[in-house]
Amino acid sequence: MNNVNNRLVKLIETNTNNYTSVIIGCKSSNSSCKYCEYNIITIGTNRQSKIIIDDKIGFVNIDYISYKELINSNKNYSYKLLNCKVLEDDILGISKYIIDLQKNKNKIIKNQIHSTLINLTSEIQKSSKAINKSLFLDADYWIMSASYKLINLIILLNGKVVYPSHLLEQLKNSQINYNIDNCYSLLNLEMSTKSATKRRLEVINKLYLSFSDLLKIDSEHLNLQMELLEKKIEYLTNNQMIANAYCLIGNEINILVNKIYKNYCLFNNMTPHDYKILSEIIDINGKNRVSKSIMNMIPLTNNESTITTKLIMLKKLTNTIRNQVKY
Repeated sequence: MNNVNNRLVKLIETNTNNYTSVIIGCKSSNSSCKYCEYNIITIGTNRQSKIIIDDKIGFVNIDYISYKELINSNKNYSYKLLNCKVLEDDILGISKYIIDLQKNKNKIIKNQIHSTLINLTSEIQKSSKAINKSLFLDADYWIMSASYKLINLIILLNGKVVYPSHLLEQLKNSQINYNIDNCYSLLNLEMSTKSATKRRLEVINKLYLSFSDLLKIDSEHLNLQMELLEKKIEYLTNNQMIANAYCLIGNEINILVNKIYKNYCLFNNMTPHDYKILSEIIDINGKNRVSKSIMNMIPLTNNESTITTKLIMLKKLTNTIRNQVKY
């Protein structure tokens, strides 16, 4: 491990001017697998994100934050740094800051639980409103998005940090009382095949290409990002973990769609709609950027009966989990 850490420090010093850094995500825990990248946060003045493919240790994803931003950061960023490992501590005293965070781990996770529950409840309400307006693609999207938040909530209630690439493993290891088969159903895992996973990957490619102006990602960074995701999917499918691959890409689609819509609203100085999302993305500025057939590859359905049944299941499961939240 020391050899890996030394290699990471060398890569960071070569590619940034920042000399304080930590490893976050699954590589800072015992949850990582061969396909996982090293997620690094550097603290300093260099503000350029990078993805590096190193011939010795694989993918390295370097992000940044200034020390001032770190100290004044919101609860969500404090949560990201839980379980992190300090690679290099220059003159900023980041080690002491991380120790202080660990002392407040239960409080930080509790705050994350409450914010996740609020967002989950909001998205359930958005789905209900979309059904009432006969916007069924929007309704089914909000159910999918809320379902991932429900999974996060279950993992958080076990006192664990959520690792997006390992959601199903973390879900299976949960000690919370709930119906796991209903969770699988909400994530459409019964549809997880190699071909369905490949179609979801195609959706991500098309979304990036269609909304490159809003996402503001340079082509080199995007190509590396897609290569990393494709390597993860290849590893999972080759090792008989197709459901994990399907779940992972679904989560990536959810994050990407929300980012596209958020950037669109910021660019146009507008408040996000109360229940629309896909119907607005499909027709941004009157341009049919993404067809409904692409959205159906996620897959989403226009069937009102199916959507209503899923929403009822989601509400029941959410109530079961909510009753286990300690305020």
